[in-house]
Amino acid sequence: MATTEGKMYLTALSSLKKLEIQYVPTKLGISRGANWAEIAILGRNNPIYQYTGGSNSLHLTLDFYSEQDNREDVVEKCRLLESWTMNNGFDEPPERIRLTFGRLFKATEIWLIESVDIDYKMFAKDFGSLPKQATVEVSLILDTVKNRSINDALWK
Repeated sequence: MATTEGKMYLTALSSLKKLEIQYVPTKLGISRGANWAEIAILGRNNPIYQYTGGSNSLHLTLDFYSEQDNREDVVEKCRLLESWTMNNGFDEPPERIRLTFGRLFKATEIWLIESVDIDYKMFAKDFGSLPKQATVEVSLILDTVKNRSINDALWK
């Protein structure tokens, strides 16, 4: 696995806390869904469809491997990701996230973490049963301030 050399990270926009992604994910799944409302018309054999919007999502698998002898860094990174899916009581909404990875994502794209699924691996009693490694499935959804247009989806 290739390391990102500190060039791939997630940044929480309100706290500016960064989470470095240690290894380049083997794949990034990007999807766009369109929502349609079905309008039935009396006497018509097929309905008419009205576009009602859509959403963009991103799915990636992250791999964290402990760089500390006490192995606490793996759990700390996973818990940070998990915390970014929660609001802070009624005081603050969940974090909005910027994903930095070369030129693939625009700096204006802001994401919300939809889900975090963690698989801890390589436990040892000598370290309080903390894991040496974790594989994390992360799903993000695009959070836009302005209404995106076709040009926003095009490259460059």
